[in-house]
Amino acid sequence: MNTQTLKQASNGRSEVFKLHPDLVKERPNWNERIDYGDIDQLAALIEESGLLQPLIGSWDKEKGFFFVTDGYRRLRAIRKLIAEGKEIKTVKVIVEERGYNDEKRLCTQLVANSGKPFTPVEKARVIEKLLNFGWSQSDIAKRLGCTQANVSNINAINAFPQKAKDLIQMEALSASEVARMKRESKDDAEFNQLIDEAEKIFRESGKKVTKKTAPKSQKEQKKEGKENNEQQNSAANPNDGSESDGGAQSENVQGAPEDSSQSPGGNEPNAQNDSGGAPGANLKPSKKSKNDALIFLRDVVRPSLIALTDGHKGNARLEKIGQGVIDELDSFLDE
Repeated sequence: MNTQTLKQASNGRSEVFKLHPDLVKERPNWNERIDYGDIDQLAALIEESGLLQPLIGSWDKEKGFFFVTDGYRRLRAIRKLIAEGKEIKTVKVIVEERGYNDEKRLCTQLVANSGKPFTPVEKARVIEKLLNFGWSQSDIAKRLGCTQANVSNINAINAFPQKAKDLIQMEALSASEVARMKRESKDDAEFNQLIDEAEKIFRESGKKVTKKTAPKSQKEQKKEGKENNEQQNSAANPNDGSESDGGAQSENVQGAPEDSSQSPGGNEPNAQNDSGGAPGANLKPSKKSKNDALIFLRDVVRPSLIALTDGHKGNARLEKIGQGVIDELDSFLDE
């Protein structure tokens, strides 16, 4: 019989300590979270079930405090309970493994976020820190388990004006839609104007601004105007080729049955098409089939496009085209 203890069986040291709440602090200027979500709900869960997942951080011998690097929302929920008069004598914490540095901590913020997921703006701030540590976008992509194009797209948010970041953070506008607006703008002045107009649309409607409702750049307006003119011209000058056969298409061929959907006997409907038209002409896609199509676009087509774009790094033209297609798909999926 194996009688070794848990500590003996363990390959590493990961003990849970219980500290007085006053000894547990947030690491200053570290967490990139902007929106902490529903702390009230989290506090209620902790009050009912206790702190199920210990906070992670490091012990500062000189200051005599435990500084949290993972678990900021849980710590704020605990502080809320204490402020409300709830008795919490200790807080469960786990000391980080030896050799854990700031770079690993930043990656952990993204990949081990078991609570409220980071927003695109919060992810961008973490990626910016990793780049400042000297990491390449390729290094970050490998560490986070995503594509380099994905890292590049998220990092691009850091260059957006603050108003655009605020709209993304509020989920009033998607990051991909902001990127599209910037790409279609002739200069920064027009881009900032589009952001102002998008904010006005969101304030007035109270709904997320999508590609359909987003303001259009001068370039897009010209393109839409040209397409509308072509459609009007096409409607005003229909193709006359359909009448060049002396009306053969509009007249039944002599001796042909009047209803081609009937069987040769004329009494039974055509088994392949009983709608009188092309097979499936009157069938409408079900809600389930539409959802399946959206899932296919999101989980299969989009990753394939990203991989294809990554495979043409260095070819600026193909890379721009690929990114444009990805942005258009993202805008469609956001609607």
